[in-house]
Amino acid sequence: MKYVDSIYASNQSGKLGGVIFSSNQYGVYSCMRKPPLNPNTPAQQLTRSGTANISREWAKLTDAQRDNWRDVAHKYPFQKKGKTYFLQGYMFFVKLNKSLYEVGEPVLKDFPSINNIVQQTFDLFSVKIINTPSGKDLLLFINPDINSDTKLSIFATMPVKPSELYGNRRTYKIAVLDGSFTSGSSIKDFYINKFGLLPDSASKAFFEYKATNLVNGFSSLPISCTTKGI
Repeated sequence: MKYVDSIYASNQSGKLGGVIFSSNQYGVYSCMRKPPLNPNTPAQQLTRSGTANISREWAKLTDAQRDNWRDVAHKYPFQKKGKTYFLQGYMFFVKLNKSLYEVGEPVLKDFPSINNIVQQTFDLFSVKIINTPSGKDLLLFINPDINSDTKLSIFATMPVKPSELYGNRRTYKIAVLDGSFTSGSSIKDFYINKFGLLPDSASKAFFEYKATNLVNGFSSLPISCTTKGI
């Protein structure tokens, strides 16, 4: 990627031959056009199916319901590339409900009263690998317990070499936990079902979590991109 240093490029965007021009908070930049990748993985198919289902629910709303979503959308700003923006009513509806869809909750057709929203934060999030008579195990410790209005999505990387940085590895969702989960319980089966093996003494893994409020779908990351290595 190359930044364009020109007084004529302040608002430049689009394609010229095989070169793409765009901009971010640092200015206008150019890069070579690359064909989009579409491996059509099961995760992608699930996401697309969910978005399609949510879109169909939008079409079923009454005019009054859609107007209400449009009204509330202008009260919730989002940050991207250092800029503040607001979503249109339809996109706000999709974005909010997508968080709920990802944890198996039904589509929220009416925007909830702000008085019902209880965001949960976690003071402790720790994953430990231990040796047991039957072999290695992975234990997840959290505090406080997950409340009834929250689901906790757990993400993990495959085992990596101790010298590898977290940013070089992709995380995958391995489990969605609810209030029935007890701190200190095993998540070994979740991890093995996703990756087919466990980290050993010569490797480590990184873990993240995303807490989704079931009342309104907004997600809270108390510690941004929380990562824990073992």
